[in-house]
Amino acid sequence: MRKIKVLYIDDEVNNLHAFKASFRRDFTILLANSSYEALNILAKEQVEIIISDQKMPKRTGVEFFEIIVEKYQKPIRILLTGYSDIEAVINAINKGKVYSYVTKPWNDFDLRQMIYNAYDYYKLREENNILSNRYQKVFQDSSDLMLIFNEEQNIIEYNSAASQMLNPDKKEKTLKEIFKENQDVELFIEELKTWQKIADFECQLVDALGNSFNGLISANIIKSIGGSPVTYQIIIKDVTARSLSNKQVFKKIIEAQEAERRRVADDLHDSLGQELSSVKMMVGVLKDGNLNSDKQKEITEQCHQILEDTISDLRNICFDLMPSALERGGFIPAFKQLVQPLFIDVEYDIQVEKLPLNLDEQIALYRVSQEFVNNTIKHSEATQIKLSIFSDQENKININLEDNGIGFNIDELLLKKGRGQNTMLKRIESYGGKSKLESEKGKGTKLKITFEC
Repeated sequence: MRKIKVLYIDDEVNNLHAFKASFRRDFTILLANSSYEALNILAKEQVEIIISDQKMPKRTGVEFFEIIVEKYQKPIRILLTGYSDIEAVINAINKGKVYSYVTKPWNDFDLRQMIYNAYDYYKLREENNILSNRYQKVFQDSSDLMLIFNEEQNIIEYNSAASQMLNPDKKEKTLKEIFKENQDVELFIEELKTWQKIADFECQLVDALGNSFNGLISANIIKSIGGSPVTYQIIIKDVTARSLSNKQVFKKIIEAQEAERRRVADDLHDSLGQELSSVKMMVGVLKDGNLNSDKQKEITEQCHQILEDTISDLRNICFDLMPSALERGGFIPAFKQLVQPLFIDVEYDIQVEKLPLNLDEQIALYRVSQEFVNNTIKHSEATQIKLSIFSDQENKININLEDNGIGFNIDELLLKKGRGQNTMLKRIESYGGKSKLESEKGKGTKLKITFEC
């Protein structure tokens, strides 16, 4: 391990020898008997600690530290002085940025400990400089717009990505200039001062040319060591494209809802509408009263049968839209109602009395399960479906659906029906759940669904 490098300056040779004898085992010692010689050493050697005697001919220790303070900023400076000089040294100590001072004659133990403490401070400052440089690189190279502003809401620094939204020729740049609405600035500042940071504040912003865009802002307060606010940092993401994408998604949702409404309308018109029209026509014939009793009985029976079929069709349409059992009892009774008429064996392993999910989550779970069951019946050649519901130690509720069918290759399915399959799984994810489909040829298919309780 490399020793701490210490430069000791003293015009008395005996003191130089005594210092080296005391500390050479602990540190790498460099000696200078004048400030001139010390400057020559500093030009060649990188030292961490400089200890200088205060009383030296031509130039005092404080004066020497003043000279090197700009060119050699890294070394930590310690002043060695007599008791009679302490008051003068204290008055001048900030001029040379002196870390501390030691009175003569020094105590080996105390001075050794002070050197170690000074070196800890040196390392801390170096680490801080490294982090600061990294921050500056991230700040300048970031593709996101980054700004720093003060208590008066004046922008005092910004990165290259942000320069295009500000007018470089204008010296005074205020936060209000980049917000389209004044009330957004006031709300933003209020939230920042209340919560100390902001994760996602979305609003309309404007650039130097007056063009508006959707910005997503995150912000935090940069505090001094004492804890009082000094500056504020904000990071702005241009989410205009995302907003347009959200509008497109919303449009697709509306289109899907309209398509579903048209489908229901067609079902009602094609089945119920025609059947009820037939009943109306038959009742009209009966109303005329020109039929014999046998013909009246025949038409009445036909009307009765048509009405029974109509009621059955209506129930099927309503069940597809929203099973009554789902609203009354939730997913479990609705699932049992779904599979009850199917010619397939269903096994249950339900370890919870009631699902700790809201109605929307249970509807999403039902729709995904409905799709799984339909695919099983149509494609899997399975003879059994198993539903398992249990909670685990991580406070999660697990719903597993599996069949004993022929299985399939997941990658091939995603290539052929990736969008539809994704829609089924994303329905769960949209409610905060997680889903995973597993299958292998000859080993059936399993759908794992998890919700946080």
